Formats: sequence, structure tokens, C-alpha cells
Amino acid sequence: MIEPRPEVALRLAELRQSGAYPVRAIKIIREEFGLSLREAKFRFAQSPVWAAEKAAADALHQEIVNTLRTDDAD
Repeated sequence: MIEPRPEVALRLAELRQSGAYPVRAIKIIREEFGLSLREAKFRFAQSPVWAAEKAAADALHQEIVNTLRTDDAD
């Protein structure tokens, strides 16, 4: 289990407020807090301030998977 780190959550909120894009936010918290890519992506995905972006990315991913499955069935 990944322990909560309020300072990372705060930094993600600051990055959201400043208009950073998701990939940039993940890159910054990796660099600033020495996180692995896996942990940085996890913390990003769990961040309430990035929930809309996470939901949009999940929907796009699902649409791609569905399209590929449909193309394979043809």
C-alpha cells in the first residue's frame, strides 16, 4: 500500500491551479519527490483535483480498446 503524502497532494493541486497538463504534473512530482513513474501516476490518479482529467483519459482508453476489439472482430 502506498502511504498518503499530503505534500504531494498539495503540489498536485498547485500544478492543477497553475494550468499544468497531466503529463507535466506527473513529471514534476517525480522529480521533486523522487517518486517512481508508477507511484507518480498512482498519486496523480488518486488526486481529487485531477479527477476530470483521469476520467477523460479512462474514457479515451476504453474507447480505443473497444475500437480495436471491433476491428479485430471484422
